[in-house]
Amino acid sequence: MVNRAADVVGIGAVTWDRFLVVPRYPNPDDKVRAIQTEECGGGQAATALVALSRWGLQTRLVAMLGYDDYSERIIQDLDSENVGTERLIRREDADGRRTTVLVDNRSGKRAIVSGPHWVPPMRVDEVTPDLFDGARVLHLDTTVDECALEAAVLAKEKGLLVTLDAEVMNDRTEELLRHCDYVIASREFAQRLTGEEKLGLATYGLSLRSGKPAIVTDGEHGCDYANGEKEAFHQPAYRVPVVDGTGAGDVFHAAIIYGVLSAFDIRKTVRFAAWAAANVCREVGGRKGIPSRDDVHRYLYHDKGDAKSTD
Repeated sequence: MVNRAADVVGIGAVTWDRFLVVPRYPNPDDKVRAIQTEECGGGQAATALVALSRWGLQTRLVAMLGYDDYSERIIQDLDSENVGTERLIRREDADGRRTTVLVDNRSGKRAIVSGPHWVPPMRVDEVTPDLFDGARVLHLDTTVDECALEAAVLAKEKGLLVTLDAEVMNDRTEELLRHCDYVIASREFAQRLTGEEKLGLATYGLSLRSGKPAIVTDGEHGCDYANGEKEAFHQPAYRVPVVDGTGAGDVFHAAIIYGVLSAFDIRKTVRFAAWAAANVCREVGGRKGIPSRDDVHRYLYHDKGDAKSTD
């Protein structure tokens, strides 16, 4: 199979998401009326690639889909976003992932219900070296923990940078971390792995365990960066009216990749990621609020972004 050109290959989740904005979360045996509904594509790796595609990079997604209506809808959506779909893996026994998201209109907090769907694990033999032809970065999320390590090893052998959206741990997590160039983790992941409660210490511990730069995100409290003993800093979050936090982390990861490929210094890269993630929270759904390419250039090169840092 001939791959189209790609700067970034993503392996991980792609979903079809339905959002219900409610005035409050319902209690048991309660009824509430939704005040807004939205449907759009989602998934950690896929949303990161959509952001990068909108910002002018070539992308390719490797994910598991079936032949049901949701799978077809997902593929049409990816095609419309110019994300390469030629290496999607499709099986007769697979379903397209779907989620229903309840969004509290007062706070933007979410409750996520996944399924019903059946998505079989990706087989190790489905991860082949040619997946990475012509690419510069492999971005992994941990929904594909059954083959993530093998993918990272192959990508490193082909000279790619490897970034990891770290949420789920298993018995191969620590080995996977050592094959990644940038580990971007939730606070919960870093705390579980390191046993450290404080964000800065958890980030430092994660960097020591991986031997590479680590970034740990903590929502409205910002994020921390550490590169072993070399450098560490805290990046405050940007203040925006929060409508829905879905997709903010995925776009944060995209912005880190964009900054690395643009050869920005790490502080500028993390600051940009915090800004991009904050802007996603302005809209319902994980993609509607992704800053446009023009807005990104305005922010990066003219400092005209309108989200304000909490520092």
